[in-house]
This record gives sequence, structure tokens and C-alpha cells, in this order.
Amino acid sequence: MIEQAQSLVAADGGALRLLGVERGCARVAYKMGRNEQCPECVLAPEDVRGFLLEMFARGAPHITAVEMVVDAGA
Repeated sequence: MIEQAQSLVAADGGALRLLGVERGCARVAYKMGRNEQCPECVLAPEDVRGFLLEMFARGAPHITAVEMVVDAGA
């Protein structure tokens, strides 16, 4: 499912990586991309978290929480 969500952030050079799952919580690293022409187009961590929660609810219901570890870049 991380691969599916990856397409949401890849257009702006972002990346997602699953760090692990413990007690129903997925830890996900999010390297935010950049879009000089449309900075507001880069998805906020909260938005990515929401998409992931929806995906997990459908495909991996044992995951009920997502913790984002964010690298906003320079």
C-alpha cells in the first residue's frame, strides 16, 4: 500500500517508506518533495497520513494508526 501512496508524492520528488508496524500503528517516513512553481501542490504530511489511513482501512484493517516521520528537506 505504501507503493500505491508513493504515486501521490512522487510527482513532486517526494518519497514514502514504511519503517515498521507495531500494535496497529504504521510508522511511515515521508520525504517531502518540492515544487517551485506550485508549493501548495506538495502534499502536507497530514494529508498523506489521511490517505494512508483510508488505504489501510480497506486493505489492512489491522493497521488503525499512522505515525508520520517527516523530512521536509532543505
